[in-house]
Amino acid sequence: MGDYMLTLCYKRGEEPVMDKELHEVAMHPALLMDKRYGVDQPEVMWRKGLRYLSTIVATAFDLRFMKREGIKEIFEELKRKVKVWIKSGDPWGHSNYIVPRVLWPCEILDLKEVQDEIKIITSGFSLSKENPEDVEIVQQSMRRFWKEKKIPAEELISNIESLDACIRKLGTLLTMATEIHHKYPEKKFWFYVEFD
Repeated sequence: MGDYMLTLCYKRGEEPVMDKELHEVAMHPALLMDKRYGVDQPEVMWRKGLRYLSTIVATAFDLRFMKREGIKEIFEELKRKVKVWIKSGDPWGHSNYIVPRVLWPCEILDLKEVQDEIKIITSGFSLSKENPEDVEIVQQSMRRFWKEKKIPAEELISNIESLDACIRKLGTLLTMATEIHHKYPEKKFWFYVEFD
């Protein structure tokens, strides 16, 4: 079983002329945790107040996330500001993960609300087993995937720590992408979820 990662892509045929820096950003994807891990990362991000980033991650993963409360409204708001590309499967046909999903253009990084959430992640965001609110958020997300009534403490703590690391990595990826986008505004790339 592979992993789901948020990464970026560029138009086919442009790879040889791509700037080395942008290519390096694409090689630093952010791992996404999903129900296979017994937790729902977009839900946890949403409940931690990261509405725009959780919508981007969720819809880049699977457009069916739009059925969730609040996601459709944020998606529609973002879609009015940037032009999205909706595609079924891997944009270049390398993966067998075939679901409708959104490819978010690099212009999404120009939006204040998106940058505000990136700053939250990169300057003090944390999910902690010491914070009862964080424990409750992760535990509620996990309950939908666990058949047993009681979630083992070690599993809960492991997921809290893994989610914290994944969300911080997402912040790193988006910060790097923002720097490249500002440095090379003519370079076009899109965020999407890749299945490895």
